[in-house]
Amino acid sequence: MLPSRLLSSGGGQVTREYASGRGRLDLLVEYGPDRFAIELKRVPPAHVSLETVRENGIAKLSGYLDQLGLTEGWMMVFDQRVGRTWEQRLWREDVTQHGKSLHLFGA
Repeated sequence: MLPSRLLSSGGGQVTREYASGRGRLDLLVEYGPDRFAIELKRVPPAHVSLETVRENGIAKLSGYLDQLGLTEGWMMVFDQRVGRTWEQRLWREDVTQHGKSLHLFGA
């Protein structure tokens, strides 16, 4: 799939599936000189743990930040496991990985 770009009325740009090195970053938001890397992950209904998805996502996002020359990024994890309450799905965590600030959110 080729990356697609959406422009906002304020002159910003959102690139979906931005090619970054060997992988593809889910979203790159550019607004003026600022760039925001956003990784989207999901915990499927079965066979994968939140911890596995979280650790894989942290590694991927950290690598994308290296490729883009950024020091800060965001990851949103959608928990689709059956029986989880909103209190269990909603969380926030800040992590430092290889000198990078990662902001993780559960939904």
